[in-house]
Amino acid sequence: MKAIRIGICVLVAFAVLSFGGVEPWGEAILEIGAAALFMAWGILAVRRRGANLHWNWLYLPLFGLGVFAMGQYGLGISVYPYLTKVELLKWGAYVLLFFLTVELFRTQEQRKQFVWFLVIFGFAVALFGIVQH
Repeated sequence: MKAIRIGICVLVAFAVLSFGGVEPWGEAILEIGAAALFMAWGILAVRRRGANLHWNWLYLPLFGLGVFAMGQYGLGISVYPYLTKVELLKWGAYVLLFFLTVELFRTQEQRKQFVWFLVIFGFAVALFGIVQH
């Protein structure tokens, strides 16, 4: 599971460094990476004879927004159906990353390490932006 935690950190860093994750190739790598990490987590869960899932209340708004977007696309009431489909794929990748983060960073120490990674990485990116300016 530690390899998947490292994979999450690498994928988050890559998404930021690939021009903010707005380039099509950056989005594709983010989506493929999230799916690959989810598959790896699933394979490890099957090997361990089951996954011990933890409930998080933040799943409810994510589920609601996903149902709303899929309803728009499915009922054909979207203004731009193709872009809705593309954004649903991106949304799915974000939800997978959120789910994996909640499931894999369970202990206080693991969460603390993840937060420190985000703080240091955010500081480095901000510092780079200042130097670049």
